[in-house]
Amino acid sequence: MKEWVFGSTFDALFNRVLAGRLTPECQSQLKSAGLDVLAPLSEAYDRKIYFRGLQIVSAHLYPQKPIGEAMYDLGLRFWEGFGKTPRGEPLLTAIKRDGPMRSLFRSAEMFKASNNYMRTQLNLTNASRVELWLSQSSGFPEYFRGVIFSTLVESGAAQPGVEIIEDDGQSCNFRINWAVTAV
Repeated sequence: MKEWVFGSTFDALFNRVLAGRLTPECQSQLKSAGLDVLAPLSEAYDRKIYFRGLQIVSAHLYPQKPIGEAMYDLGLRFWEGFGKTPRGEPLLTAIKRDGPMRSLFRSAEMFKASNNYMRTQLNLTNASRVELWLSQSSGFPEYFRGVIFSTLVESGAAQPGVEIIEDDGQSCNFRINWAVTAV
């Protein structure tokens, strides 16, 4: 099966979050890698090409940081754009309404809304800690660590934390926790 990142995900990051922040040099590097940010939006983008594009953009936006930290910072900005797309807006509304635990259980839906290949497994450890397995990190678990952290923030989680506990270069496992607050 061909692995695709949906156009709405590309639109969220490249057209909404990064609009006006990509230099002509960065745009040229992206085009050479197979991503033309000036072309009309495609329905879907090849996963490997899309993540090569994220790597190029991360290095461009955060040149002083190691690539893992730069990818994390880019992941933190995920909801800035995806929450404004037709696919992402209802998910973001639900995340803000449902709080951290229910939002993390929606993670499969969230990832399915952005691509056609991601599988997830969530294991509850206690009332404020879960472990999340992602079937495909494209070699950049730090990016997904940022996305998950920003999901916790959007859900209203107090003292959120996301730690990569296993990464084999393809799939990865995260320990996710937050403080339980009195109601």
